[in-house]
Amino acid sequence: MKHLLAVLTLGLAGLAATAPDAAAQARIGYTDYEVLLANLPQMDSVQAVLQREAQAAEAQLQPQAQEFQAKVEEYQRRQQLLSADARRTREQELAGLQQSLEQAQQAAQQRLGVRRAELMRPIYESLQEAIDAEAQAKNLDLVLPTQVGGQPVILYVNRERVVDITREVARRLGLNVTEQAEVGSGN
Repeated sequence: MKHLLAVLTLGLAGLAATAPDAAAQARIGYTDYEVLLANLPQMDSVQAVLQREAQAAEAQLQPQAQEFQAKVEEYQRRQQLLSADARRTREQELAGLQQSLEQAQQAAQQRLGVRRAELMRPIYESLQEAIDAEAQAKNLDLVLPTQVGGQPVILYVNRERVVDITREVARRLGLNVTEQAEVGSGN
């Protein structure tokens, strides 16, 4: 996210520094990508698929987690009866089981992340196509996001010189994004 902000800032600064007249003539637009994403009906199905797959992964890990918990409880009950060597051996066994469980959980999270990216790719592509089409229709040279990861990118907009294309992009996608939804995004 910070990298994107730095690239945008450097790009705009470079444009302004190398060609002051061109920068003054540049047509700039912005859109609230996150409002558009949140209003896409495909997002509901993506969330449903991811939730089902997360629940399945959790169910798959549940026996391993229960086994670990049972062994921890057994160790805690018998700890006082065990010799120092036996305690050390059991603690190492428990540490190994815990590490194995954590690795399995991380692997499941990684699989879900890959799956999310796979499901989101066509959504991002269609959204980008709509942004590109609207930018071309309005003859814009640059379109900026209003926020990235919930953090504002654009802090000030001269609405006479910079164009908000969020609603037009939404219409291209068949969405009805109200002005209030855009205002609620921080712009």
